[in-house]
Amino acid sequence: MIGKLFKYAPVQICSAFGLFLLISIQTRYLSPNEYGLLAIFMVFTEGVRSVLVQWINNCLVRFYSTSSSKLKFVSQLSFWLLICLFLSSFVIFICMMMFNVFSVTNFAAIYLLLISKSLYLYLTECARVEERVTHYRKAVFVQSILSITISYITLLYYENIISAIFALIVSYTISLVIVGYHGAISNKYNKSMKTTLLSFGLPLMISGLLGILASRSDRLLIASLTDLEQAGLYSAVSNLLMGIMSLVFMVVALPLFPELTKVVNDKSELYKKHRYYGGVICALSIPSTVGICLLAPHLIKLFLGEAYQVMDLKVFYALSIATWFFNIKCHFLDHGFQFVMKTKWMPILTLSAFVIQVGISLALIPEYGAIGAAISFMLAFFVVSIFTLIVGMRLGYRYPCPQHLPETLLATIMMAISVSITGMYTNILPSWLVIIIFVTVGFLSYGSVHFMLNSFSIKDYIKGFIFQ
Repeated sequence: MIGKLFKYAPVQICSAFGLFLLISIQTRYLSPNEYGLLAIFMVFTEGVRSVLVQWINNCLVRFYSTSSSKLKFVSQLSFWLLICLFLSSFVIFICMMMFNVFSVTNFAAIYLLLISKSLYLYLTECARVEERVTHYRKAVFVQSILSITISYITLLYYENIISAIFALIVSYTISLVIVGYHGAISNKYNKSMKTTLLSFGLPLMISGLLGILASRSDRLLIASLTDLEQAGLYSAVSNLLMGIMSLVFMVVALPLFPELTKVVNDKSELYKKHRYYGGVICALSIPSTVGICLLAPHLIKLFLGEAYQVMDLKVFYALSIATWFFNIKCHFLDHGFQFVMKTKWMPILTLSAFVIQVGISLALIPEYGAIGAAISFMLAFFVVSIFTLIVGMRLGYRYPCPQHLPETLLATIMMAISVSITGMYTNILPSWLVIIIFVTVGFLSYGSVHFMLNSFSIKDYIKGFIFQ
């Protein structure tokens, strides 16, 4: 499995840096008010995509390896994707009318962004499950570079929301042409498999709706209960953290989750591989979360700019923890429901997250603003992660303890101590240099502990790599 990880990890890391630069460019040229409105538009786009499109990607990854006719299987999903994209236009129109932000220009921009991003993500998933690694790498790399370059050029001359959206549309469109499509579009797949796909996918569709409400409703609530400036400040920090943590998790999930679906019928092998998968997830995400918190003031100053430094760092810390729980639920705990084909329970758990978050938000946001929203997000997904673990076990899935978790926790503690001590001597340095120093010290201290403890047989892997 480690070989699969290194096939995709480099380009994902490149994409992560690209996201940081993209957010930095957008926040440099858009005021907090404008960024707040952009955040609302992105909630519409991501909400519709999560509900009407993402379930198709999940079905592709889950069933492709076991499908008897892979070409017909992909063709059927492609047909459903086009239907869902057509239906999404009505949903976006209704959302914009409800929030009084409709205009023909805004609608066209958001809808084109949805189409281009949905097709891009679907085609890159096709390339991944079809083992077209080169196409996948090229598409992801080009999209990352183009999103930065075009955003900078357009916002340099036209500092408005439409320019920011236009840059993303162009980057996705060019990249989906690069990745290509090696299939047809039809509605002729066998009826029994259609039923299986729909019974698996429809609960994910409902869960996607509730999930986007639970994970993005905080921005809408802040905009409604306070103002667009507060929403913009909060959204900038939230987008930065969600982007970083999502990419940390996806570096592992993208290449390794399809490997789990290949052994879903062999419980002992699935347990073994899921344990390893969980160990790698934790080995990357736990130190990343701690490191992000230690770097908080420097990240905000470097990537968001002076206008966003008024945000209380407690918001940053709460959102960091919240995004870790959100991602560990999505990329580890939810797997249990997919492996035992009990996805119908997922919407119920996601609904509970939404109810908890909205309830706490309505109580805290009017008085505490952004920090209230961050706390509600953190508490909601902490509670729901516990619920998900318990319900998954009751439904028959035996969650493995992530491999080498004690070693990861020890290495993270040593990393935090090393970085904190280093921070005492870097106060006068510029933020970009502090980040480089902190990352270097953190990587060396964290990696050294794992090396000494030989976690994940890292010594054998390094020896094999050197003497290959």
